[in-house]
Amino acid sequence: MSQSTPADLAIAFRSLPRRLREASALDVAPEAVASANSAVDDAVATCARLMGCEETLESIAVCIEQRHLTEWSAGDLDVLAAQARHAGTAIRVVHDLADSNR
Repeated sequence: MSQSTPADLAIAFRSLPRRLREASALDVAPEAVASANSAVDDAVATCARLMGCEETLESIAVCIEQRHLTEWSAGDLDVLAAQARHAGTAIRVVHDLADSNR
């Protein structure tokens, strides 16, 4: 069973746009930011298909919150958590690159 709750995942997806904006403002190679954007886009596409919603982070978060707890499978939670981690890791790479440039 996933260790992330649906509420945790909704928060994680809602935080990605802010984190991506912050990373995009850092002084790093544009390729690093593009890679982070691509990872977030991939996560959005995968999760939107799974949840059956629009391909936006907010739509995913809303769908997560609206799904009744008994309708969740461990597999669904695991996929969402893995995608949130993948996107978050890509954003952290941009922050790490900026830190190493200082």
